[in-house]
This record gives sequence, C-alpha cells and structure tokens, in this order.
Amino acid sequence: MTDNSPYGKALFLAADESGSIDIIYRQLSDVCAVVREQPDYVKLLDTPAISSQQKHALVDEAFGDFDPLLTRLRFAPADGG
Repeated sequence: MTDNSPYGKALFLAADESGSIDIIYRQLSDVCAVVREQPDYVKLLDTPAISSQQKHALVDEAFGDFDPLLTRLRFAPADGG
C-alpha cells in the first residue's frame, strides 16, 4: 500500500489556492459514495488486466465533469508500477 497523504495535501493546497475547497470536498464525497456503493467498480479499476490508460478513461467517463484539480489527480499503483 502506498502513502497517498502527499496527494491529499497537494490537492488541499491547490483547492485552497483556487478557492474550490468546498467543490472538491463535495466531489470527493461523491467519489467515496460510488466506491462504497459500487465495490465492483473498484475491483475493475484494480485489476491488472486493464491498462492504466483504460482505467483513466473509465474514471474520466464517470467523473469527467468534476473539478480538473480532482480529475487530473493520479495515484501511484501500490506495486510502484
């Protein structure tokens, strides 16, 4: 497992700078709801059978209308690859 706290800190600082903390918070809450309600979606994004490019396309399809600060955020795979 990776320590993604630097991503959270960077996202918070960028959202604060752009004045979009409230929007980002609401959108992250929406993402959390999807993750809780659709565990198969998370499994799909975690499968090695799907390329990173395809995974990014799936996320963009689901959340593409979200704030670009959030949709451009990419986490490193747990295996470092």
